[in-house]
Amino acid sequence: MKKLSTNHFHQIVSRIIDQIEYAQHLTDEAPFFPKHIHIEPTNSCNLNCIHCIQKSMSRKRGLMEWDVYTRIIDEIAPLDCDISLDVQGEPLLHPKIIQMIAYAKEKGCFVSLLTNGTRLSEAISRSLINLNLDRIVISFDAVEKELYEKVRINASFEKTLFNILKFIELNYINKQQTFICMSIILQKATETHIDTYKNYFNSLPINTIFISQLLNMSGGSIIADEINLTEKKKRPLSEWPICRIGWENLTINWDGTVCPCPLDYNVFWPLGNIKEIPLYDMWNSKKLKQFRRAQMDHNYLEIERKGTLCSQCSCLWDPEYDMKQYKNFAKQAIVRLSSQYAKSLSVEKNDLAQNESDSKYQTLLNEICRYQKY
Repeated sequence: MKKLSTNHFHQIVSRIIDQIEYAQHLTDEAPFFPKHIHIEPTNSCNLNCIHCIQKSMSRKRGLMEWDVYTRIIDEIAPLDCDISLDVQGEPLLHPKIIQMIAYAKEKGCFVSLLTNGTRLSEAISRSLINLNLDRIVISFDAVEKELYEKVRINASFEKTLFNILKFIELNYINKQQTFICMSIILQKATETHIDTYKNYFNSLPINTIFISQLLNMSGGSIIADEINLTEKKKRPLSEWPICRIGWENLTINWDGTVCPCPLDYNVFWPLGNIKEIPLYDMWNSKKLKQFRRAQMDHNYLEIERKGTLCSQCSCLWDPEYDMKQYKNFAKQAIVRLSSQYAKSLSVEKNDLAQNESDSKYQTLLNEICRYQKY
């Protein structure tokens, strides 16, 4: 099984440095096969969050077949690819999610899981911990019941928070082998809650807190009107950003269809199906080169024949996704990676750090007692 190691960290940093040089001489031929692959175990979800696109998604719901999943892992594991189990649904709804993680770990993949935490039972948590899941991102948008249940419709605040707290406890007992990222989406409903959220989770033994920017999902989000791109889009097309996703990413949806971008929730720009075409053959295929060329030329009509994608995407205007500013992104990415790999890169904890960790663990136990009755 792959561990968070100094060698793995160096590989990723080297890749980022190579990409900096390439970004200065951009072409529609991408020399570096993706380091990170998004895999969608299912596009179904048990919640109806106010920022989500579940109501806007018209493609069929389903579960990824085991043979499709193993085909993916068998191809990308020798290429030293990391995987994220995420995209548009709740991965823990897949009945074989534990087996999926176990298979990828056995093949040597770094595995990240994105979950809303509602299905993070103690049994599932123990399984994930025992597998040494590399990274878990838990989307939990408030530490106040009324606000949380307003944002995460159909979720129970107390039950979900208890699930999360138990996972943190089990991970702590297991020497914090899994990197825990708590995630909150910055939107009008939560903008005054960010400091409260940070204070709460910073008091617990987790690794980081991610303040995620709201995405309009090309207009598909129910609250897409919270993002106004009017002034940005007045700039001449030649000054528009060039999104780096087409040069860095592949997304495999539950039915095996592959697309360049995980935000293409209706798969308007499919590259093919993993059941028929290897991912490596899709990477510099005519279809993906066409996608990249359209990004470079800002010719969005070329890739929006089936539906709106890049021209209305708020993510396009995030500086972190602009190939023209890749050097700035690279600096931030390496800093984030340093945090994730800190345990592997550093020496043993000193007494002061251990005391702080013990104090956070005691706070955690107090919070578990508070919510255990639910």
